[in-house]
Amino acid sequence: MLPTNTYLPNRTLFCPILNRPLFDAVKLEPCGHSCSQEAAKQMLIDHEVCQIDLENVEGYTIDHRARLLTAGLLTTQSGFAPIIKAFLE
Repeated sequence: MLPTNTYLPNRTLFCPILNRPLFDAVKLEPCGHSCSQEAAKQMLIDHEVCQIDLENVEGYTIDHRARLLTAGLLTTQSGFAPIIKAFLE
């Protein structure tokens, strides 16, 4: 069983703004939400606020964990790939 804070394919592996897989995931600063890099760039240009919780966005960093899990879970047919299992443990 997965801990409740892990990424699940039906919820958090998709950008909440563009509704597509998070192959280019970034983490917004300081709120910590993950979204696609394209959505984050648009937020900084247009609004400078997070579209999820309306907090100010100062920048973003690459979310390597979300990118790895998205690639692993969406490309394997039988659940977690071995590298993903090791990453979660």
